[in-house]
Amino acid sequence: MLALAVTALAVAFVAAQYARESCGHHLHRRGQRDRHPGYLKKYAEDRIPIGQWFGKNARPDDLMTVGGAGVIPYYSGIPAYDVFGLVDTHIAHDPHMSASDRPGHQKWGSDQYMLSRNPTLITHRYCLPSPCAEERSWNPAGYEWVKAVIPGPRPTTYGFLKRRDRP
Repeated sequence: MLALAVTALAVAFVAAQYARESCGHHLHRRGQRDRHPGYLKKYAEDRIPIGQWFGKNARPDDLMTVGGAGVIPYYSGIPAYDVFGLVDTHIAHDPHMSASDRPGHQKWGSDQYMLSRNPTLITHRYCLPSPCAEERSWNPAGYEWVKAVIPGPRPTTYGFLKRRDRP
C-alpha cells in the first residue's frame, strides 16, 4: 500500500510539473517568457488596437520605427522599419548591430542609426502602460513623448516618441 501511495505521489508531482511547464510558467521563471508561443500571440493581440489607433491618427508623410515589423505597421498602414533589421538591410548585415541569439531578434539597430532615418514616430522604445522609466531615460533631440489612450477591450495608455515638427 505504501508503494502505491509513493507512486501516486510521484505521478501527481510529475503531472503538476508538466502542467506548470505547459502553461509557460517555467519560461517566465527563467526570464524567457517572451519565447513562449502563447506570450507571442498575446503580445501581437495587444498591439492590434495600438496599430489601429496609429492608423486613425496617421499622416501621409509618417514614417515609424517599430520593435516588430508585424502588427503595428500592418494595422496602422504607416511605413515602418524595424529595429531587428527584418526590413532594413543595413541593420541585417551590420555585424556591430548584433544583440541576441533569439531567432528573429539577433540584430538591434543602434539608436543613432534609427534616428538617422528621421522617423516622425518612434515606437521601438515605448511605454505600455505609460508612464514608465523609458520616458525619463531616453529623450532624443527633436522628439517628445506622447501618451495615447488606446481604446479596446482593455483600454490602456501607450507612450511613444513623436518628432516635434509633426503636428
